Amino acid sequence: MKKLMYILALLPLLAACSDDGGDYDALPRTISTFVSQYWPDPDVESYTKPRPGVYVVIIKNGPELTFDASYQWTRIDGCGMPLQQTLLYDQLPSPLYRYLEECEYTDQVFLASRTPRRYGLRLLTDSITYDVATATVRELR
Repeated sequence: MKKLMYILALLPLLAACSDDGGDYDALPRTISTFVSQYWPDPDVESYTKPRPGVYVVIIKNGPELTFDASYQWTRIDGCGMPLQQTLLYDQLPSPLYRYLEECEYTDQVFLASRTPRRYGLRLLTDSITYDVATATVRELR
């Protein structure tokens, strides 16, 4: 009887862990297409759905990507490695990417985040914000 009670007590814990590190093929197509576009044949360590409509994908020895309910990226953390220049070129607004080129920062972006109103970039020692409405780039030291 004690074993049965123990097993019943563990069932909710096992169910809660079932989304963690799930089958990569179960990711929404938009997310898996995005991941494979910039990381061909990715070795996905895990993906989770910590809240409804939020997906977090962790690539082994690579970045951690967060997507919203519309399957659009909201945060890409290089986890200590700079983000790919192709990704930055494709995913950042043109004025922001041009600023990175002019300042020779394209190989120094370690984290990118975005909301409908702004983009944020974390460099090795500085941060950059970009206001979508005004197309203004601001460097924070």
